[in-house]
Amino acid sequence: MRSLRKINEETQGVLSVEDEHENKHKPTCCNLSTKQTVLVSTILICALIVFLAVAITVSVLLANYWEVYILEDNVSVSRTLRTLSDLQDIANQHVMSRNDYSGGYNASVEYILSKLQNTNLHVYTQTFDFVFWQEHDDSMYLRVSSTGGTGTLQYDYYQDFRVCQYSPSGVISNAGVGAVANGGCLDSDWAGFTPGLVAVIPTTATCDYDTKLYMGEKYGASMIIDYNIQDSSVPLWCSLYKVHTTPYITVKTPIANMLTMFGPLAVINAEVETSDIPLTTCNVLAETVDGDVNNTVAIGAHLDAYRGSGINDNGSGSMALLELALAVDASDQSLWLKNKILFGWWAVEEQDKKGSKYFLSHLNETNLSIACYLNMDMIASPNYIIYVLNGSQLHTTDNYTHSGNIQLQNMFMDYYDSQNVPYVINRINGEWSDFSAFLSANTPTTSTETGAWDLKTVQTRALFGGLAGAPADPCYHTSCDTEDNISEDALSISLHSNAHVLQKLAENEGLREFLASGTPQTPHNPSFSFSSYEV
Repeated sequence: MRSLRKINEETQGVLSVEDEHENKHKPTCCNLSTKQTVLVSTILICALIVFLAVAITVSVLLANYWEVYILEDNVSVSRTLRTLSDLQDIANQHVMSRNDYSGGYNASVEYILSKLQNTNLHVYTQTFDFVFWQEHDDSMYLRVSSTGGTGTLQYDYYQDFRVCQYSPSGVISNAGVGAVANGGCLDSDWAGFTPGLVAVIPTTATCDYDTKLYMGEKYGASMIIDYNIQDSSVPLWCSLYKVHTTPYITVKTPIANMLTMFGPLAVINAEVETSDIPLTTCNVLAETVDGDVNNTVAIGAHLDAYRGSGINDNGSGSMALLELALAVDASDQSLWLKNKILFGWWAVEEQDKKGSKYFLSHLNETNLSIACYLNMDMIASPNYIIYVLNGSQLHTTDNYTHSGNIQLQNMFMDYYDSQNVPYVINRINGEWSDFSAFLSANTPTTSTETGAWDLKTVQTRALFGGLAGAPADPCYHTSCDTEDNISEDALSISLHSNAHVLQKLAENEGLREFLASGTPQTPHNPSFSFSSYEV
């Protein structure tokens, strides 16, 4: 009988042989030691963690990128309307005025600075002295009677007649009337005119106001009375840019028609009183931190008002500019901004664009090289027309500027076409806003506007609605230009279109080459729709 110990030894021997046979057929990895297994597991876990971290980071970056990349989606009409209401409060606190003389402009500057103070933008002001041309409303009068008559018609200043900006003072006593044909631009228009008479001249596109006044002084007119050949509900607004000695006023069309009809029988008594007042003012400027300074995209709007609260002219443009600046600042500029953006709130636009002209004349004191300029002026007219500035008609002898003007026009046309928004190509008639200062400095430019005294036609009413035969803004340069004088639809279109174009320009690394390649394209008026905008 075998002993128990012997049986145990034999059993262990059999098990050892079987174990050795099994191990020969096991996978190699199973031969790893415990330390090796832990090491491999650790590496795999670490790799997984790194992969997940990278994936999450990329996802976040892409999400942020697309959020700020679409600047148009990050501007708000409702916020802009609230800032317009704040601007109205400022006017209310300064005798219903925001012009440079009333103090309302300085308060508007402080408001912009307060809104920008907590941003990452580089914000600064640019102070300069200028001479403010002041009308003395209480001294103005226009009285019309007739030879041998007993009655006298007395007209209200600014309601019935207005003084052309920069007109000199003058008193007219018992002067007769002489009608001048064809706009008074040519010597032949003045044939038979008697010196000493008041010249009544219709406005035409043949020449500017300075030329008409020069011709009037040449032929001895005691005063110029200008009027719109269309039946306008308000007197024309006009501005002179040269020194003259003869007063210049505009009247409502029915008054001019009556004067022309009476002719030599009409007797005019009038006084024009103006003065020059030395003042100090400033532009407000804000730059993005990031972006190529040699391809700076400038966008601006004038902050001053001519008369009254100036909410459409130009609170609408200057507050839309503030909304754009805040939206750009809220984004991560390093993710999308290739070219620096300059935001400019200009002073004294209403008196010969002095703010933007001062900035450009001192541009060499900055490190900015401006590639192009976008302007916003009166972008929410209540009886609005969506205009696109005709880049081909902007006068310049510089090829780059000419092509750039056309390219900027094309960008706005393309945007409106993509949104099914109709538009009208605006012909050029004078230098009515700050874009003209940049154009003179050979900078490609365009300007967003929705109309001033221009009458809406049956054709434009079919495109935009509203009232045909009425001005786009019946409160232009009057005291009724308040926060009630705003079209939210026009404001929305203007704000979103400028956000879109500004983004495209700011992200373009070949900006100057792109602008230089502009060629005219055929415009069209698509069906009208606001469906793309949210107020």
